[in-house]
Amino acid sequence: MNNQSTQQSANLPEDTMVRTPVLALDYFNFVARVFQVDGVWFQHDETSGAAAFWVPMGAITACIPVSKVIREFSIDPDGSDGHLLLRIEQALKYAPVIRPGDSIPSELIDGTASWKYEISHNLVAEGRLLWHLLRWAEIDVPENLSPAKYISFGQDQGPQKDRALAILKVTAQQDKYSEKELNDLMGQLSVDLAYIEALRDHFAPIFQLQNEFVRAKQTCRGQKEAVEEFGRISTLTQKPMRLVREKFSQIDLILESFDCLLYEAEVSTEEIRKIRNQLHLESCKWRPIVEDWRAAKKPTDDLQLRHRVYHFLASQWPLENNWPQTGS
Repeated sequence: MNNQSTQQSANLPEDTMVRTPVLALDYFNFVARVFQVDGVWFQHDETSGAAAFWVPMGAITACIPVSKVIREFSIDPDGSDGHLLLRIEQALKYAPVIRPGDSIPSELIDGTASWKYEISHNLVAEGRLLWHLLRWAEIDVPENLSPAKYISFGQDQGPQKDRALAILKVTAQQDKYSEKELNDLMGQLSVDLAYIEALRDHFAPIFQLQNEFVRAKQTCRGQKEAVEEFGRISTLTQKPMRLVREKFSQIDLILESFDCLLYEAEVSTEEIRKIRNQLHLESCKWRPIVEDWRAAKKPTDDLQLRHRVYHFLASQWPLENNWPQTGS
């Protein structure tokens, strides 16, 4: 067992790593005594990026790569604890911290999201999906709608009447869906897209924070250290924010390719959920920084906060890193 500063990486035996566990439960209910110790948790190690098991030990906290836990504590890889440990690394893609007894993220069970959206997000998604359906059916629709306008559009009588015509047009052109099946598909797609609308809201303050970093560099003129650090911070935010915007653009392209969205619904749904999972993971990383920045009376003058922001960005998104893969 190594402490945080001296940990080493290791891999499970090959036959263990490729085994696909069958889970009877939806919770990380470990049996071994080591997992019953107060205060233990699973989280990525910032230094190595590996999934790790954290154990408080007085003045220090031991950090053990999950790949070593089976050997360190003689866990049966074929037992329930061994199967759950194989799930931890995947689960940490959807939850930043996992404690024994926590539920397994539903993303790993049935593909649905383990977090909630607001009713308004579903209304925006319904309106946006209806807008694309009507445009595909060559029915006139207003351009450049805001989220609030999409809600109104989706609830107005005119677009709803046009919706029925568009549905009939789709069913007349193919034999894959009945009218009921197509309506059901539209309903399911609106649920998946509601999470995307929620994520647009989640990222709004993050995009705003990026702009504030740029302004902070300008307002700190005469303070060389602050100017240089905010300059580095601004540079480090560019790549992750560009990647986030690209993910939202991919969603827009999926909606614009309405034929593919309808006729390859399973593929489209899988891609939407994959992007949803990636964006949600990124938004969770940003949340503590956004909260700390908002809570500070004068964030640009807070030296510790500035250092914390820089360390956060440099550790999460080094300039040489690519977009993290989270799977579907």
